[in-house]
Amino acid sequence: MFSPKATQPAICALALCTAVLLMELLTATPSPAAMVPTRPATPTGCATNIFRLAIDAHPDWGVVPFETVLRVSLRSTTDSLESVWWDFESDGAFDAAGREVTHTFDQPVDYVVTATVRTTQRGEIELASTVGGFVAVMSLTFDDGCASVHAHAMPLLEARDVTATAYIVPTWVRHSGASYMSWDGIGELSDLGWDIGSHTMTHVSLEGVDDSTLHYELYESRKELRAHGFDGVSFSLPHGEYDQHALDAVKTCYESCRAVGNALNPPVEFADPYILLSKTSQPWIQLETYKADVDSVASYGGWYILNNHRVWGNCYDCGWCITTQTLADLLDYALASRLKVANVREVLGYRDAAEENSRMPDGPGEHEDEDEAPPGNVVWTHSNPLSLPGRIEFRLPSPAPAEARIYDCAGRHVKSLECGAAARSVHEVFWDGRNTEGEPVASGAYYCVITAGAETHSSGPILVLR
Repeated sequence: MFSPKATQPAICALALCTAVLLMELLTATPSPAAMVPTRPATPTGCATNIFRLAIDAHPDWGVVPFETVLRVSLRSTTDSLESVWWDFESDGAFDAAGREVTHTFDQPVDYVVTATVRTTQRGEIELASTVGGFVAVMSLTFDDGCASVHAHAMPLLEARDVTATAYIVPTWVRHSGASYMSWDGIGELSDLGWDIGSHTMTHVSLEGVDDSTLHYELYESRKELRAHGFDGVSFSLPHGEYDQHALDAVKTCYESCRAVGNALNPPVEFADPYILLSKTSQPWIQLETYKADVDSVASYGGWYILNNHRVWGNCYDCGWCITTQTLADLLDYALASRLKVANVREVLGYRDAAEENSRMPDGPGEHEDEDEAPPGNVVWTHSNPLSLPGRIEFRLPSPAPAEARIYDCAGRHVKSLECGAAARSVHEVFWDGRNTEGEPVASGAYYCVITAGAETHSSGPILVLR
């Protein structure tokens, strides 16, 4: 028979031992080693969507190396993050730095970043995100506002999550019928993030026109764009024609000006926003030619602007056109080649946000008083565009001998120019328009780099048109 009295001493002894053990656990001080978090064991394999965790990678874009902020967030009201361990494929190192880290990537390739995450309630999971860098920039621009841009280019770009710049001629939208986009169609582009800019009111050449014409073509055009809900800060020169008077007027009304020149631009931080060079698509240009331009800017981190007009399935003998297939293949090739594809306004906005303007080289017209150069600066007084053969004059902050060299926009040395050995403030060099081999240079952007004492200065892009 079971006797309650016989079991009472055993129960009391068990209770006493339990109380002593609990007291030791509550008063014990953990060792320092026990307080240091350890790397999680193999993840439990629970589904990511249960935890609703995500890695947000926000890579900067431009020429590598690029710095990226990565963070892990937990979208749950019943759980919280306890620790995060990061594994960067580039070096394989684990870093228990917390839910947000900053890492610099050295190469323009895909990096797989892994985060092993421990939560307070649901164990551990492993997340991975791919971060990629860009080596150069490409902008697609479309002049005139042709209807085929809306019909054919817009779907191609939307499918690849990229945008372009459309330069509009307001009077053509009003009066030219089905050949050009309507304001509603232009609005659809804007809603997708496209940059909507001006191409003047009537597509007239701005070379040699009077102030009244400039006011109408420039100011009234932007005014009408604004009336339809578009800020219109970007501008494209009709026929690529202008003079300095017209360019000065453009600068008072717009934030950028796309020219022609059949040339590639230097890296974004050195591009002149009011002389943005471009190449123009034509139906007879083969895809391999466009790919070669992509390869060229990728080699030095430049900015490739391709000027388009019509986009059709078959261009036949029509000029200023690119086929839908060629455009699609070019986009895919550019993206696969690590080019950032973005519209003009977005690219220049990136540069401004990164405060790259402070690193812009000295350029012509930056100082109104050319009689005296501000300390540390050089005043350039050559014309831009520069007619070759021509002279380039510069004024140093103090007298010194100088050496001058011409480079193309890819950074290749073109020719050394004779400055003379005299220690004076004002120097003048003559360029016959030829390279070191005696061959005439092509149209495009060039730089005059001078060395005076221990200082080196660049002229900024000099546009040469043949």
